[in-house]
Order: sequence, then structure tokens, then C-alpha cells
Amino acid sequence: MEIASPLHGLARGLTIAATATGGLIAALTAGQDLGPVAAVFPPWWDGAHAIAAAATGGPVLRMGLRDFVVLVAPEEPNGRQRLRHAGAWLLIDPSSLAGCTIVTGVNSNGAQ
Repeated sequence: MEIASPLHGLARGLTIAATATGGLIAALTAGQDLGPVAAVFPPWWDGAHAIAAAATGGPVLRMGLRDFVVLVAPEEPNGRQRLRHAGAWLLIDPSSLAGCTIVTGVNSNGAQ
């Protein structure tokens, strides 16, 4: 008869949570190597700091829903690498995030 330790259940739960989180991050960051990205900087950075850092990678398209998220069109070569060196924690495909989609070809009245 095996005696179950309370820590065994906790360790199992943490392993499942870590695996799920890793899968989510991999899914969000996977994708094309070209095109716009949502650069996620440290949450304690203000908007001006995040924009200045993002501009080192290429043209800034707009802010995300939070001050520390900036949509950038990285310039090649090495635009994404420059974003990481400037302090970006994550570079995420913006089409996978709510509030970060880039809409083109729409007039102010909604007509295309």
C-alpha cells in the first residue's frame, strides 16, 4: 500500500500548470518571423519608456491595451533581436491577442 503525500498532489498540479503555461507561450510566440509583433516589456515601465525601447526595433505602430505592450513593425535584419536587447520580455504575434489586431483598409465610417 502506497501512502500519498500532500506534496505529491501539489507537485503534480504545478507540473500541469507549468506545461499548460509553456504551451500557451509557445503558441502565442510561434508564427512568422516577419511582420508586426506585440513587444511586451516589464510591467512597471511607463508608456514613454516602452515606446522608446520599442523604437529601437523598428517603427512603432501603436500601444497595446497596457502601457508596457507596444505594437512594432521590426525592421530587418535583426529588428526582433534589437527589441529583445532593448528589454522586451516577449514578442507575440498580435493576431493572437485581443486588442492588438491591426486593421487596414477601413474608413472611419466602417466602410472598406
